[in-house]
Amino acid sequence: MDLYVASWEKSGGKTALCAGIGRSLKRSGIRVGYLSLACNGTGIDAWFMKTALGLDEPIEEIAPCSAGKSAGIAAGQLKANVKEWREAVAKGKDVTLIEAAGALATDERATEALVETVESLGARVIVVVNYAEKVQVDKIVAPLKKLGQNLLGVIVNRVPRNRMGIARAEIRDVLERQGLRVLCLVPEDRILLGVTLAELAERLQAERVCCADRLEQMVHNVMIGVMTPDSGSDYFIRKDHKAVIARGERPDMQLAALSTPTAGLILTGGKGPIPQVKAWAEEKHVPILVTKADTLAAASEVENAFVTARFHHEAKLTRLEDILREDFDFSTLRSGLGLTG
Repeated sequence: MDLYVASWEKSGGKTALCAGIGRSLKRSGIRVGYLSLACNGTGIDAWFMKTALGLDEPIEEIAPCSAGKSAGIAAGQLKANVKEWREAVAKGKDVTLIEAAGALATDERATEALVETVESLGARVIVVVNYAEKVQVDKIVAPLKKLGQNLLGVIVNRVPRNRMGIARAEIRDVLERQGLRVLCLVPEDRILLGVTLAELAERLQAERVCCADRLEQMVHNVMIGVMTPDSGSDYFIRKDHKAVIARGERPDMQLAALSTPTAGLILTGGKGPIPQVKAWAEEKHVPILVTKADTLAAASEVENAFVTARFHHEAKLTRLEDILREDFDFSTLRSGLGLTG
């Protein structure tokens, strides 16, 4: 059986949810395959999925569009191609996850292609919708109802934790009254939104001063070393798993940050750390990055890194599995896919 995972908006979290659902099914003994229809040119998501799901198939079969087999195909062509591509990755599998291309909200052809292809394969579909305070439910319902019985349900993604009650009342209940089952409300989570120090170093074109072997650590929070009414340590202790951005000529702020749980220091203005700061950072295994950008520009780049952060990290996948284990309606999923036990 095939499970199509589509999204209403761009950057809906399809790859992450394919990985989380796929890993959860695998842990229960289900043999899972994966096919990506995205044409992003790099195949980086496909490499992540190959590792996450332990797939043997080559990347050109897992992500044929990114491998150059197609670019911008019409609905009718897609139907024929997907059947061929699906056969290559589905051998010996109980379930094949197919990650759809495009966004249903912005591309009418994507909806048309999805309906035609799903019907031809007899596949089931999950559609991911990002949470917004004013989700226009009416615009979602009509296109999704075109999928008929092939639609298993909707996942509402990135719901702020303080809005979960409202999301249940204003989105889940409304969609379910319209006959669309909501399989999960996925909360916004700091771990899922995190970035690695390596990603920050690349964005900032920063020099790696020490502890380069620790750059794959995940950063969940960012703090800026500025003058505060509190002592530096009292200020920095408020958050953990953090990167601290501080001017290179402020060793007092750097030392204060190092006295608290800190994942990394980002020094701005092109000035490196004094020996005392570097020695303590090495002792505590805290990487130091030095960027020529000023503090404001560095903070802006780091903020952008969080916005565009990808899902390619084992800690994120583990966290998503935990969330799905608690809230996802696997009973409906298994029943819809004809899985027993």
